[in-house]
Amino acid sequence: MGAESSGIQNVGIWRFLRQGCSARGNGDGTGEEVDQAMGNAIIIGILIIVGFFALRSALKHFKGEGGCCGAGSVPKQKKKIQDARFRRVLQIEGMHCENCRNSVEKAINELEGAAARVDLKKNTAEVVMEKEIPDDLLVRAVEKAGFQVKAIRPA
Repeated sequence: MGAESSGIQNVGIWRFLRQGCSARGNGDGTGEEVDQAMGNAIIIGILIIVGFFALRSALKHFKGEGGCCGAGSVPKQKKKIQDARFRRVLQIEGMHCENCRNSVEKAINELEGAAARVDLKKNTAEVVMEKEIPDDLLVRAVEKAGFQVKAIRPA
């Protein structure tokens, strides 16, 4: 049973493939011509999907939303804590550059009553707090910035 008798010729992709095949071959829409046209369509589809994800990732990267090096510059924020009664040291994985450091500091500094100072060489963040902040809130802030906390200890 051919494509014409089964009603498939009404589907857009099959119509496209048949027209492409008749321009290159005997026009019956079978054999190597259909295989080649279908292969081309699959490759084009894959390229479109990869391009979409690459563009989406690039946009996040340039907005500074990514957790890795080279994202748009995040201004360094110095936050002073007047009465630092509590301290924690967070061991953080994934920081590579100044932008990474600034992202982590910014995320922790957004917590009320907390300020952070990140040491890239040691991959640590020293957090001073006016009031005790639960460790899980500190971890969530760092993860929101795109990094992982490996350990937390008192300073």
